[in-house]
Amino acid sequence: MRGQLLLAIFLLTWQGASAAEDKHNGTKVEQMSRVVFEVDKLDGGGSGKIVMIVHEEWAPLGAFRFLDLINAKFFDGSAFFRVVPHFVAQFGISMDPGATQMWQNWHLNDEEVKTTNIRGRVSFASAGPNSRTTQAFINLKDNAPLDPHFPPFAEVVEGMDLLEKIYSGYGDAFPMGTGPDPARLVREGGNYLTTNFSLLTTIKYAYKDDSWLPESLEEFDVTPIDDVAAGWRGAPVALPWALALVLLAFVMGGIRLRAFTSRRKEEAALAQNDIIDLDSLVE
Repeated sequence: MRGQLLLAIFLLTWQGASAAEDKHNGTKVEQMSRVVFEVDKLDGGGSGKIVMIVHEEWAPLGAFRFLDLINAKFFDGSAFFRVVPHFVAQFGISMDPGATQMWQNWHLNDEEVKTTNIRGRVSFASAGPNSRTTQAFINLKDNAPLDPHFPPFAEVVEGMDLLEKIYSGYGDAFPMGTGPDPARLVREGGNYLTTNFSLLTTIKYAYKDDSWLPESLEEFDVTPIDDVAAGWRGAPVALPWALALVLLAFVMGGIRLRAFTSRRKEEAALAQNDIIDLDSLVE
């Protein structure tokens, strides 16, 4: 009876999880995080929030490094130092030279590109094989030619309109243009930008937002692995069948209990009469 009950409960859980997966077109469950960039000094003035979903399944090494940098507050106060309209907005050099140099000693190995660099997706920049560290970029348009070498790990889901307001007046970064020199920024930090490129859009704060609701995932066709409710979204559909199984388990358990009790009485009677041949009791 106990086994039957456990089976029924398992089936209830499995049916609920299966229905949740069906609702999301069979997409594999994955771990996701929501990250917020509070940005300031947008082109034309103003501030706002750029919200991203980090998909660990897309590029685990890149996703974990990005979240580590978020937790370390590495991006706080930094700037979009390279902005090329209709191409990319690049960030990821700390205002603290010591922090940048420390993280640049920890290179990431290359990993498989599982999705494409469309507008709003985020990837790490690199200078060759196994060279990703802290610099990343947001695609400002569909950039499929970047796919062979730059695996996206996140995508912008709110604030897409702000991408066009990231200040680009200084042109491409040095030496391709007249914008900031990344090498000097690494060495000198925030003072270099404040003195020479004060109009750049800045990331005031970058943080992980754990307050978001699972319902906000509907448009992504994915389910977070730590969303306890997600596995039960299909439970109302499976509930009648599961209840029927539980009821059947109780009925079958009752029948077996009565048979067991009757058999025990027979065994006791035989034992009392010193009859040791119990073969007739074997079903």
